[in-house]
Amino acid sequence: MRIVVSGTHASGKSTLISDFALRHPGFTVLPDPFELLDEASDAPGAAMLSLGELIDDPDIVPAGVRVVEITGDPRTRRELLEQAL
Repeated sequence: MRIVVSGTHASGKSTLISDFALRHPGFTVLPDPFELLDEASDAPGAAMLSLGELIDDPDIVPAGVRVVEITGDPRTRRELLEQAL
């Protein structure tokens, strides 16, 4: 299972990931892919990509993969993430 967390600056993404990783040590936390893109000189910057474009790309999100949008306050997001498992 892959879990992707996205959101605006300072919206609690890192906190959500940290809290989840502490409760589920079997999951591996990977670095932010947009940071990796920004480091590549010939790749587009993060500002040039949207999550919607990534979700619609079958090379990135193959058929049959479930995409779940989770919003709300930090407690609600943690609960919804747990339910999505």
